[in-house]
Amino acid sequence: MGRPALYDKQYVLDAATELFRACGYEISMRDIFKATSMSPNSLYAEFSNKEGLFLSALDNYRENIDANCMYILYEAPKSMKNIKRFLLSYIENTDEFGCLMMNSLTHRESIPTNCGKKIDQFYFEMGEAILNCLKSDEQMGNYEVKKLKYYTMFLIGVLQGAIISLRQGVPLKIIEQQIDIAMTAKP
Repeated sequence: MGRPALYDKQYVLDAATELFRACGYEISMRDIFKATSMSPNSLYAEFSNKEGLFLSALDNYRENIDANCMYILYEAPKSMKNIKRFLLSYIENTDEFGCLMMNSLTHRESIPTNCGKKIDQFYFEMGEAILNCLKSDEQMGNYEVKKLKYYTMFLIGVLQGAIISLRQGVPLKIIEQQIDIAMTAKP
């Protein structure tokens, strides 16, 4: 039997998540060791490699997004109001470092394939939840599904643009107004 772990795994994951979010996948393992106060042997024993740590950081970030935002899309009654609340909540839970998922998408060529697939899955599930809200909304229920899918992609694009704008220092009030305008568009 091995020795018990002498570190807080959640602390390590939170620190690594913030580093990846702020610096991207390109951050050096040396910086990760320093920020997490873990030895290379301990970190590799827990996560195998940098990719394993990044996958765990993506899961950690996803759990926080699910806890703070995604649940809104599943609340009844599903409607456009849920989508707007979700978009605003997502933006409000993003700071100057942006969103780990979005930041990783903008540097897709530098992340491992498995990590890219995990990010794709996150956006797919987000899109499905938004689409289900649209299909359930009485005002949108008359539109054909193909148009609702395009509108879903549009709303995800608005969210991604809002996150980039936030990183660029655009005031939250202006981003909220942009979301209001996007919500008035119809498929």
